[in-house]
Amino acid sequence: MWMDKALRPQNAHYIVIHIHKISNVTLETAGKLDMDVEIKFRLGDAQFDIDVQKDQIEKLKDLYKALLRI
Repeated sequence: MWMDKALRPQNAHYIVIHIHKISNVTLETAGKLDMDVEIKFRLGDAQFDIDVQKDQIEKLKDLYKALLRI
């Protein structure tokens, strides 16, 4: 990446890629009364808690497996 704009070619294009570690991946189901499933994970310093309808659990399991492998 060209840090100094004066040194960067005028038509140069570049992409800045940030790499963040995915960690603390959990899939939580509540009791029979609660009709949702929650997937939780950390992406770098950010915590994500996502509620998903229980009828989408198969797709959520695929996401869970993918996050564990990344």
